[in-house]
Amino acid sequence: MWFGIGFVTLAASVGWRWYSERTRWQGTSEKCNGLPYQYKYRSEKYSDKLWIGVDFNAQINCAFRKENWLDQGFKALRLTKEHQTGHREFDQQVYFLSDNPFVQNLVSTNPDIAENVLRIMASDIHGARFTALYGRNGCLWAEYKLKGELRAEKGTPGIASLCVPALQLIANAFQQAKPQTNNAWRDPYYWIATIFSVLASGLLINGCLQLFRWLETSNTHLLPHSNILQHTFGITVACTSLVIGVAAIMLSRTSRAHVTLIELLLAGGFGMFSTTYYGLKDINCQLDTQPVITLTSEVADQRIYKRRPSSTPLYFLTIKATDETPQIEIEVNPSSHSMARKGSQIKLKLHPGKLGYRWITDVQVAAP
Repeated sequence: MWFGIGFVTLAASVGWRWYSERTRWQGTSEKCNGLPYQYKYRSEKYSDKLWIGVDFNAQINCAFRKENWLDQGFKALRLTKEHQTGHREFDQQVYFLSDNPFVQNLVSTNPDIAENVLRIMASDIHGARFTALYGRNGCLWAEYKLKGELRAEKGTPGIASLCVPALQLIANAFQQAKPQTNNAWRDPYYWIATIFSVLASGLLINGCLQLFRWLETSNTHLLPHSNILQHTFGITVACTSLVIGVAAIMLSRTSRAHVTLIELLLAGGFGMFSTTYYGLKDINCQLDTQPVITLTSEVADQRIYKRRPSSTPLYFLTIKATDETPQIEIEVNPSSHSMARKGSQIKLKLHPGKLGYRWITDVQVAAP
């Protein structure tokens, strides 16, 4: 089952990423001083996101954002290489994401592009913060995070008046080069980074699904002091290091290297750990065909726990140690918890485990 879930989540990640990379987003059409543009909102818990975009050369794929300390650190370590355009202010403030020589040369030789990218980056107004500028799939768009009074759509005209003219000038500069671009959007490093990003996303989604699936399975409990965490950690470190090493080699000295490596380390690492842990747990429990031992013990303690005052309570029993098992606290259903008292007799089944991780199941509290 765990293999099937992993395959489905990876296939879904690939499909969604392929669709999103080849599909232009659609929004509401408006005009700013006669210049057409589109905008789109996405509501989030703590802030809204706003996209404002114009038509763009469909053969171009690039991005611009404010340079941060991570960018500078990875460049100092020579793990990342950002193209320097020769425009001092632009090179100091902007992180330019493109490894396509044609796009790099166009930005370097056309001062209007650098000037208007800086103008868009400075288009923050109260309650709106610029995050990035993207050119892809025939659209050039600026992305903003909105808070406070600009969370409503009334903030769009003010932001559009600041960024749409600059967006149109950048788009015109790239559009004039259209006859020369041919397949310039086919930046191989972009697609290599995308493949590793999809892998990290697939691992993360699969890891979360495995976690929630096992949270719903409260009748199976591994005994403490098994080696499953050590084995999981070892496999995770080995596999994640291998993937990161391959990514570092394939993306060596490119503008997207550190972004991809961080995603693989955080999202991919967590997903790998969770996927490995619950995969080992599945193999250990579901494929275990060895003889079962029935044990009798007593309830040492019991408690009820709520994550939040409004959340559903969780019920736990502490079972005294036996000759075969240490003292262990397990989650039980409400009826078993209500029947139990300190000293109540309790029966359980001990399984050796396919991989040697001993586990218990069928915990039954004797009626008082």
